[in-house]
Amino acid sequence: MFNRVAFVTGASRGIGRAIALKLCRAGFEIVVASPELENNEAVACEIRACNAEAVTLNLDVTSRNRSRRVSPESSRTRPASTCW
Repeated sequence: MFNRVAFVTGASRGIGRAIALKLCRAGFEIVVASPELENNEAVACEIRACNAEAVTLNLDVTSRNRSRRVSPESSRTRPASTCW
């Protein structure tokens, strides 16, 4: 079986957050991507509470230089974190 992974930019709040949560409920693993680190982790915790996999990625898609530095490996490692 193949894992479905959604790379959601702007997932730390608003519409991006809603999309990430909807996709996790549909069985997707989620890459929570935005430059808002604390909010990224909060959304990842919500996703994990739904028994889905989530990783966070510090990504600012408005910055061309920062976006180019994203590597495929960054979405393969789940960070160690505590969800409250």
